[in-house]
Amino acid sequence: MKKAIAIVVGITIGWGLSSFFMTEKISLSSLFIMIISALAVYAVAFYLDKRKGK
Repeated sequence: MKKAIAIVVGITIGWGLSSFFMTEKISLSSLFIMIISALAVYAVAFYLDKRKGK
């Protein structure tokens, strides 16, 4: 459940960043930015879960 929330948050952040840089055009690079940021947020959430010892 936490991982799904993390992915949604990452995609939202990526969407905001890509729309900030690309205005309203949805191109391949904005999609790439969205995927990268979603993966980054997922990795951070995974790392924090590991650190807690769960």
